[in-house]
Amino acid sequence: VVVHALGHEWAEPTYEWGAGDATVSAMRVCLRDASHAESETVGVDDITYLEPTCTTPGKALKVSQPFENGAFLVQAKDGADIPALGHDWGAWEVTRPATETEDGEESRTCARCGEVETRAILASISYRYVGDENLTWTRGDTAPLELTFKRSVDDELTFSLFKGIEVDGVAVGEKSLSGDANYTARSGSLVLNLQPAWLSTLSDGEHTVRATFEDGSATATFVVASRGPADEGGDSRRAMPATGDAALPGTASALYVMGVAAIAVALVRRRRRE
Repeated sequence: VVVHALGHEWAEPTYEWGAGDATVSAMRVCLRDASHAESETVGVDDITYLEPTCTTPGKALKVSQPFENGAFLVQAKDGADIPALGHDWGAWEVTRPATETEDGEESRTCARCGEVETRAILASISYRYVGDENLTWTRGDTAPLELTFKRSVDDELTFSLFKGIEVDGVAVGEKSLSGDANYTARSGSLVLNLQPAWLSTLSDGEHTVRATFEDGSATATFVVASRGPADEGGDSRRAMPATGDAALPGTASALYVMGVAAIAVALVRRRRRE
């Protein structure tokens, strides 16, 4: 009697991912005889199913390569996210220039997705001297020399942002070593008063004062001049020349009286003849 082989009765295949998900191993075992088993190991491919964008990560699958044994099925699992690409920005281009009073704007465009990014260009803050362009302080003057500086925007901040002054490139302290004021400063834009005692230490001629602020500076020029002879404190009236006439103040009056008397005598004699 011939007894035919029963044939394998295979259990469901099992699958195991290898280290780093680089391989997949498959195995099946015969339910009648566990010593009978089939196994196969294949490599793994990374397959992207959602491409990354500038701002969104991509998605990928790890997929086993096909098995030669038709009983083993291709395996797949989620892979690591693919990092977002990030924007590929072009150069910044000015779309609206800033002025001294208004912010401007500039923009740039992503070459990959076309997104446009904008940012403000802050107003071009500046400071300037406002006042007499021909400032002169004359030696002996007791009044200070006043200068006013203004800010192009938010002028109410000018005084609070003031740091100090330089004259001809040399920093000048608010007070001298003796404690006397070299200058004073007050709000209302910025009003500086250069004090006479300090001005008197400067040489005759033109000088440049620079007012410095937290975010800028401005300059003005002034002249220190000596007092001329006509401006010295004494009588400025023109002096009488030292002539003989000036030395005899009574002579003219005496001659006048004598002349009147002579005319009177002549008139009396004329009437007598008539």
